[in-house]
Amino acid sequence: MKSKILVAIVAVVLVAAAVGAFVAFSGSKEKDNGLTLLSGINAEGSGIYIKSSIDPATLVEDGSKPINPQNWNGLVFGTPGITSIQHTQLKSIVEGFGYSFVQYTDGAAAPKTVYYNAQIPNAPLALGTAGLDGGIAWQPQFEKIISDSSGKFKELALTNDLFPGHTCCVLAASHAYLTGHGDVAERLLASIVEATDWINAALDNPSGSDYKRLVDIGRRIAGADNFTEEQMKAALSTVKYFYGDDAAYPLNGIKENVAALADELAKLKGLVNNTPKDLGFDTTAAFVDKLVDDSYLVKATSEGWAPGKDRASITVAVIDGDIHQLAVHVASDLKIFDKYNLDVKFAGATNGQIVVNTLMSGEAVFGLLGAPPLTVNVLNQELIKG
Repeated sequence: MKSKILVAIVAVVLVAAAVGAFVAFSGSKEKDNGLTLLSGINAEGSGIYIKSSIDPATLVEDGSKPINPQNWNGLVFGTPGITSIQHTQLKSIVEGFGYSFVQYTDGAAAPKTVYYNAQIPNAPLALGTAGLDGGIAWQPQFEKIISDSSGKFKELALTNDLFPGHTCCVLAASHAYLTGHGDVAERLLASIVEATDWINAALDNPSGSDYKRLVDIGRRIAGADNFTEEQMKAALSTVKYFYGDDAAYPLNGIKENVAALADELAKLKGLVNNTPKDLGFDTTAAFVDKLVDDSYLVKATSEGWAPGKDRASITVAVIDGDIHQLAVHVASDLKIFDKYNLDVKFAGATNGQIVVNTLMSGEAVFGLLGAPPLTVNVLNQELIKG
């Protein structure tokens, strides 16, 4: 493979991250109507901000370890919504103290409690909402909150520091579509690989023209009128773009990650209704082996592989404004899709749950979303069976 960026194994503390609330799907659960994980997309790329009047040393140690729960007590944090990875990352910190993480109401002052306002998905709302002591946001919203707050907020920690190497987005596909269109999956993966390698090369040369173009693409995807070049550059520096490692089995890291997720989810109250055994698998490893399929990525990156000549049209579900999923937008901007005889349409979504619903309804056949929300939905909706 062209890149040697390893898939990082998520820390156990992130098991609860990004799972979100389960929303029942009313569609069919036929045998081949499940989902398959095809590759990684990115890791890391969010941050926690706090009021400048708060000493960060009272909340985290060396920017990497939450400390002193009594100093977190009573603080009110903004999050992008209870289904977001950022919300559940913060929740994992708070509940790791043995504290409660609950929605704030006027006058609330319970002991051993940290509060949240889950209606803060962007910088304008973070800066315009009274009563916030801090919050958590994805890039580049995090950078904008810090730089546009006129000194009101500052960085507490990046999630890269608190949850090093955590996997964020992956590429998933409708299993029913894959059954007859494996060559199309290979073309999409080859496009993503080429785009990811271009992104990383551009990031490695910030004085080059490709880097400038990358920043411009990122601003356009996130909203060019909303973010300055400096904000986008800072945001891009904290997101890690990858698809797998260069071994014969490039998704082994993600398999280990998903296996850890599935095992730990079974221990957490209210997150999943089923375990792999409930779905008919003797082991978690067997469940993961069916969910994660690296054969398409292996083929798409093998010597001598060539795309089919017939033009293929596909719809890919993406989360609106998300630079974590930048590779597919780069592939479009650089016309890499054309090289692989693909016509790609994007279906916008606001979170991973909607990406799953879009895939299950057939509106899209590929989708980009977090690995934890994918795992939760596959378990709760019984999307694969042993």
